[in-house]
Amino acid sequence: GPLRAAVAAACCVQLRAGPGALRTARCVCYAPPATVDPNQAAEAASYITSVVHDDDCIPRMSILSLLELYKSLVSYNWLPRATGLVGKMRADPQQAWFLELGDNAFRKTLEEQLESIWKEQAGQLVEEVKKLEKPRQEAHPLSIPGFIVHLYRCPGGYGIIKALDSNFRSIELSSSMVTDHFLSNYISALETLTAGVSASHHSKLQRLRDFLGDGDDVAEVAVQVHEVAKSVEELVLKARAKLQQRPDTS
Repeated sequence: GPLRAAVAAACCVQLRAGPGALRTARCVCYAPPATVDPNQAAEAASYITSVVHDDDCIPRMSILSLLELYKSLVSYNWLPRATGLVGKMRADPQQAWFLELGDNAFRKTLEEQLESIWKEQAGQLVEEVKKLEKPRQEAHPLSIPGFIVHLYRCPGGYGIIKALDSNFRSIELSSSMVTDHFLSNYISALETLTAGVSASHHSKLQRLRDFLGDGDDVAEVAVQVHEVAKSVEELVLKARAKLQQRPDTS
């Protein structure tokens, strides 16, 4: 669960800063929530690594992001979409029967009724938005601790990139925003990355040989490339092994 990652990060900070400081303490957090202030998050970048899987909602969830999400949802102008759907129903013989259930007045004024409902709702939104100002001002901004690694979906599998805390200030509404938090999906992403690193290594090594030709220099460069790729693959495998030791309690 997310609290484990938050506790692990907090313990690591305390181990390095408290009495009898353990300066070698390091921590890798998977799916961590934003629990530290921005300055502390930046200071911890040298010893805490936070891994976020694609649209995982937990690292993005804070009082400020939830308030912004609520504001965007209640302010959403659904009228164009609603009237557009009614227009499509009128044009589709298989759906137009629904409009025949009402009388002529209903059929003629359906769009007008939708517009009237939206105008009434829009008037109430002004007050709703005003209510959000005070809690937004009182909310303390929090950040994901440490150095952030983002595992993101891309054509053909997954990519990995160093990310900024500002990339996770808002909640991504997607069909996978909840399931991306599951530990099993973090493991699956790491497995995909491992396979991708191995395949990429062999492809680049072959291109390097084709470019340089045969010779001792080629062999030396090939060995160096192999060692780098092997180190990256081992890091991913170690991370996956640690994840598999934990029960999936997401």
